[in-house]
Amino acid sequence: MKKHFSGKSIAAICAALVIVIIALIALGTGGRAGFVTRIASGVTKPIRVAAASVASEIESLYGYMYKYDSLVAENQRLNVEIAELKQNEREYNEVLEENERFRALFDLKSRHSDYVFETASVLSWTSSNWASSFTISKGSSNSDVEVGDAVITEAGMLVGQVTEVEGTTSKCRSIIDTGFSASAFTESSSDTVVAKGNFARMRDGKLAIEYISESTHMYTGDSVMTSGKGEVFPRGLLIGYVSDMDEDISGLGMTATVEPAADIGDLMNVYVITDFKVTE
Repeated sequence: MKKHFSGKSIAAICAALVIVIIALIALGTGGRAGFVTRIASGVTKPIRVAAASVASEIESLYGYMYKYDSLVAENQRLNVEIAELKQNEREYNEVLEENERFRALFDLKSRHSDYVFETASVLSWTSSNWASSFTISKGSSNSDVEVGDAVITEAGMLVGQVTEVEGTTSKCRSIIDTGFSASAFTESSSDTVVAKGNFARMRDGKLAIEYISESTHMYTGDSVMTSGKGEVFPRGLLIGYVSDMDEDISGLGMTATVEPAADIGDLMNVYVITDFKVTE
């Protein structure tokens, strides 16, 4: 038969529990405050550790972002400095090149005081399988340039001839154009030859001397210069150098390949000889 607890029994049990709890608290504190605090601390410790870890990560991330922004700013500053240095270098090189041109032109004028020049800029090029020409910045209204005038570099290298004159511009055929020809001679021979544009050689940026007789002394490496005959070009303008010699397909002699002395495709400034003293 099941026994039932009376109200007095329940009250006694509750009182005993309270006494036990108080005793445990007393034993835990040992007369010192903080037992409950330690319990709370133990419960919250993982939270505090996690919070500290998160704070540390946030601080590290902030530091990284700050350093990254600083590096980006420093990189941008260095890029600006590099760009400025490159620009200064370009300007310095341009000044050097201009000084070299003036020095070479002065030397040319001192050797050929009879030359009258017009300085011009190369505005554009026209090139195809059968033609090579360029347009310069001088014409009938802003210079004394005329059809037939020689176009040279500051060092006296022949690069072309004026073929058309307009108001402020002129068209010139280059020395590798198939329509170009000039009376010439080489350093190994005083014999007059004709240097002319050649269809087969123009594609390689060269011209030719055809029908060279056996009696004409010509060798690889020889300088090829204008002879002055015909009063078209002054005598002594450097055309190029003999780079190769082959038997002519006609069987009438030899053909020499001539490498232009000037870099035809790199022309920026040229000089047109509008007048000179004729010497045969």
